Parts: sequence; C-alpha cells; structure tokens
Amino acid sequence: MYPDDCQLVIKKCELHKHSQNILIQEEVRFRNKEGGFIWLEINSIFTYNSSNELISTVGTLTDITERKLSETELLQFNENLAIQSDKLAVISQMSAAIAHEVRNPLTSISGFLQLLRERKHLKQEYLDVIFSEMKRIELVLSEMLVLSKPQVVLFKKVDLSKIIDHVIALMSTESNMKSIELYITKKNIPIWVYGDENQLKQVFINIIKNAIEVMAGGGKIHIYIIMDCSFVSVYIKDEGDGIPEETLKTIGQPFYTTKEKGTGLGLTICFKIIENHKGKIHIISEVGVGTTFEVILPICTEDEKLYLKQEENTG
Repeated sequence: MYPDDCQLVIKKCELHKHSQNILIQEEVRFRNKEGGFIWLEINSIFTYNSSNELISTVGTLTDITERKLSETELLQFNENLAIQSDKLAVISQMSAAIAHEVRNPLTSISGFLQLLRERKHLKQEYLDVIFSEMKRIELVLSEMLVLSKPQVVLFKKVDLSKIIDHVIALMSTESNMKSIELYITKKNIPIWVYGDENQLKQVFINIIKNAIEVMAGGGKIHIYIIMDCSFVSVYIKDEGDGIPEETLKTIGQPFYTTKEKGTGLGLTICFKIIENHKGKIHIISEVGVGTTFEVILPICTEDEKLYLKQEENTG
C-alpha cells in the first residue's frame, strides 16, 4: 500500500481500537506488478478481541483506477473552464472600459466637428478641444498596447542604486515647485538587479510622481532601500491623505483612477513591469497619514553576474 494511505488506515484503526468491530471505508493506492500504483476501494471490517488483538477481517477490494482517472480529468477540465471563464470576464470588463474611455473624447470630437460644419468656418478653441481629445485617445490606446503587446526590452545587469539616484534627480525639480522634499536613505554601494533600466525608471518615476500629486500642501517623501542576500526592497513613503481600504483593493486595476484626467493605466503598467522582473509591489496606506509603496526585486546573484559577464564578452 502507498505509505501515506497505509498511515491513514492505521490511524483510523487506532482511533477506534477500543471497539470490537472497526469498519474501514477508504480509497487507497496499491502498487501493481509493473511497479506503478492502482486505486482500490477498501470496504472491510476488522474484528478485535477484548485484549485488542486482531482476530479476523473480512471485506472487499475494488479496483476504481478508471473512476479516479475520470474524476481527475473532470476536475482538470472544470479548472480549465474556470480559467477560460475568468479570462473572458476580464476581456469583457476591459472591452467595456476601453469603449467608455474612447467614446467620451470621440463624442466631443464629433460634436465640435458638427459645429464647424454648420458654421462653415474654423474656430481655434474648437480645434484645440478636438486635438486635445484626440491626444487622449492616443494616450489610452498606446498605454493599452503596453499591457497587451510584448515590448522589446533589454534585460541586463543594472545598478538599482544608480537608477534611483537618476529618478530622484529627474523628479527633484517638480517636487521643489510643489514644496515637497525628497529624502533618500541607502548605503553607498551598487545594488545589482537583472532587468531593463528604462522600464525600472518608468516604475519609480510613476510612483514618485503619484506621491507628489497627492501632497498638494507640500511635505516630505521618504525613499529608503533595504536589502538581504536575495532581495532588495525600495520603499517610497508619502505624507498624503492616504487611501481608504476599499479603494486600496482596486489599485492597479486597468482604468481605475482617482485623478480627473488620469487613464488609470499607470500603476497597472508598473505592476506588470515589476511582475516581468520577477518582483512584487506591496502598498500600505493609512487614511490621514500617508501611503507607502514597496517595490521588491530579486538581487542578481554571483552566478547570474558571471553568466551575464560571459554573455557580454561573447557579444
């Protein structure tokens, strides 16, 4: 009998060992002569004497291998159906969201073109609105392509510490204009990760930009880096209003945004980029206190560094 199944039967016997008759009904695996296992259904009665000694057993063993295989196939089939159903639900949700996002600017464009046709002369403010709405459509569609279409990326060994420094230098002008100070705490050593430098910059720019936008009254954004032998965590903490718990659950979903002119795709793209880098993004927020984004990435190991160096030399 398969060892785990044998233990199951023994435990059931021990559980009722003070009874004179023990009824065992179990589905267990037995080894066959070819060395594999078959499924058998046990229906047996074990009879013990007053000294708890086994004196007899009677019952049947029924081969149920085909039934068990059919059940496994059915479970797999149902699981595949559930996955397909989830995919269709996501596609349906995304399609409705895209239609909504594109329909609004198209309605504006159509309306102003109708006015231009009726008045038979161009008006600059109408044209400005038309081109503005067309840019919005272009923005929505281009960001959708980032999500759906595989992007050409260059994965290589990059210094995450240097990437963070570049992002902070880039964002410092915007933060200063809004009376926001950027503070960074990290060791002055390289932090090697395997990834695409531009995509990682895009993630940190987006998160820091969001932090700046939620701090209308100024304040401080703290960025600090903690690492161990396998992973590095980059924490970005703002002093904004925080995110309610019900809203926090929807962060990162396509087209969900609290911004008046946002597409709701920025953080979705960030989540996808970090996922492609075999990392994760965690968000902790408290209303009235602020929000902390934690970006976790695997550190490039010595073996990976050696492999990458060989690849560079070969190239």
